[in-house]
Amino acid sequence: MTMRPSLYTLGVLLTSVATACSEETRPDEPETHTQVPPRPEGAEAGDGSGTMFAVTKYFIGSTTRDGVASIDAWQAYGYDRDDAITKDHFEGHCAVFGAASPPEVFEDGPGGIDNGFGHHIVPIFSFLSGGGFGDDPDPEPQNETNAKLGAGTSALVFYLRDLGPAERYDPIDAFVYEGTGAVDGEWLLRAESVANPSAATLDEVLVSGLTHFAKSYVNDGVWVGLEEPGEDRVLTVTWTIAGAPLELRIHHAVVVMELPRTEGDAATGTVSGIVDAEELREDMRSFVVEVFDEDLCTGSAVDSLLNQVRQQADIMRDGIQDPDQVCDGLSIGFGFEARPAVVRGVAEPAAPPPDLCAPMP
Repeated sequence: MTMRPSLYTLGVLLTSVATACSEETRPDEPETHTQVPPRPEGAEAGDGSGTMFAVTKYFIGSTTRDGVASIDAWQAYGYDRDDAITKDHFEGHCAVFGAASPPEVFEDGPGGIDNGFGHHIVPIFSFLSGGGFGDDPDPEPQNETNAKLGAGTSALVFYLRDLGPAERYDPIDAFVYEGTGAVDGEWLLRAESVANPSAATLDEVLVSGLTHFAKSYVNDGVWVGLEEPGEDRVLTVTWTIAGAPLELRIHHAVVVMELPRTEGDAATGTVSGIVDAEELREDMRSFVVEVFDEDLCTGSAVDSLLNQVRQQADIMRDGIQDPDQVCDGLSIGFGFEARPAVVRGVAEPAAPPPDLCAPMP
């Protein structure tokens, strides 16, 4: 039987994680901002028959891509979302929420990588899975999520609709879905990922995808999916932590994927974006209740815990910094591997999860 920490222990943990991270000695950061690859100059539009990829492994921020657990692993996932390499000056940043400490909240990875979720939230997942707190995080939550991938439960599916064999394209019409029910590498799409799940043909279903990067591109074999100014591309990903699903809605999502150059190789990529801090707080409430106990729907203990989660916000939800506003977004970055896949249809719409905190009739 897996022993899990008490809610009190978890609350202490959040404070400990922030303190431990703030006391790290880190190497000097490069002054070059970690940005997505630029658009290729003079490239032709996509001219191929397209390719689909499904994620086969996630790197949520507890290990390197080689699988080595490290307290610094979060620094390798994401991009500089606010065009700032934050060291010890916070004047241009949004105001921290509550009693949060700016040096802890705003710490960047190399080149200004923004990944507050990986930095502050991922370390608590090992406790939820029954692990301990030490210098390096327990990789069990990542392993658990990847085991669900192997069972075909849930994965991101990428459709590069007009990808061909060339190394450079601009634009590429691309979609991202959440897949489920995989059998021998053939996936069903979650009905919630598309606008028209009952369309007459599969192609009509595919082009109704809700996460649509109409002007993505490929530069030197690297595909970049990003939104146009004024858009908010939301990417939904589901991880399984401590036996419970945690659904994350990532706003202003950017996906960068190095395409395989040799048959049989995996594509490797990174997702970067912003999690709405208020959405995360309420999602974490449901998550904690499912992992621990329904009695934790309300009360000072769970409210204190969720308030500390809310205090990790390090950016505005729209991806900018505004010193006149309180931070309401949490930057997130994670890595993945993906392989060519097939979509065979659409799954039946999922029943909404029970509201464990709803008042009894």
